[in-house]
Amino acid sequence: MEHPVSRDCLERFAAGAATCDEGRTIALHLLKGCATCAATLRNLNRQRAPMDAYDRSLDRFERGLRAEVQAPSGMLTVLRAVLKKSEHRVEELLARR
Repeated sequence: MEHPVSRDCLERFAAGAATCDEGRTIALHLLKGCATCAATLRNLNRQRAPMDAYDRSLDRFERGLRAEVQAPSGMLTVLRAVLKKSEHRVEELLARR
């Protein structure tokens, strides 16, 4: 059976350049306990982890989250709809008093 994660994929993951699908695949694979890939990633991270890698990862996450929230079909639209429904309910409750 062929190994589900290639060395190239692990290198992209270690460099913060893996696609979302690659990242998910690697994370699931590591959670299943592949000691070989875990050791490879440890070695890759020792070799090339720049000091700002963690900050860059968080920045990428934040940009993605903002894009999702600001997208027309994103969470902002859903939140507005929920708040609008809540506003109508509050008005109904106040009118009953």
